[in-house]
Amino acid sequence: LANPSDAEGGKHSVEVTLTPGKYYYHCTIPGHGQMKGVLTVTEGGGGDDTEAPATSAKVDGDQNGDGAYIGQATVTVEATDAGSGVDTVEYALGADGEWQPYTAPVVVNEVGDHTVRYRATDKAGNAAEEKSVDFAVAAPPTDDETPPETSATVTGEKDDAGAYLGMATVTVTGSDTGSGVNTIEYALGADG
Repeated sequence: LANPSDAEGGKHSVEVTLTPGKYYYHCTIPGHGQMKGVLTVTEGGGGDDTEAPATSAKVDGDQNGDGAYIGQATVTVEATDAGSGVDTVEYALGADGEWQPYTAPVVVNEVGDHTVRYRATDKAGNAAEEKSVDFAVAAPPTDDETPPETSATVTGEKDDAGAYLGMATVTVTGSDTGSGVNTIEYALGADG
């Protein structure tokens, strides 16, 4: 029991080595109450990392003249941490939605106004402040008679004659400000 008049002046410390996991701590100070909480130990430790991850989100998709996304919107969340590294990234739909692990861009295709909340923690246990992105999804117009615009680009290493060496990457894109792009298809060769 620590006492202000003992040889340590009432200050005592204990050093322990913990394996990764969650630990609960509890300390009672007579006449002063209690301290308790959760200590999270991660693989590799956090060292001197006291900075939370940096987070951002972007919304992609075809937009109408009012800025609403036509048919659907895709939300991409990014988190970076130069210290101990990113441990978890989560997102939630709406103000009351449950948190879910973020593993791939989130597609929202329900017509209306939407909020996607997101957050991240690093391996040292630092938590980024919750952020959100707001957007609207509009129903595709039914009177759209204009086809989508498409384009393709080819990239890769070329020889002196302009032929691609080994392989070439073809990127096909489409955009439509009317009803939005429904599908993008490709075929290889004249008969593909």
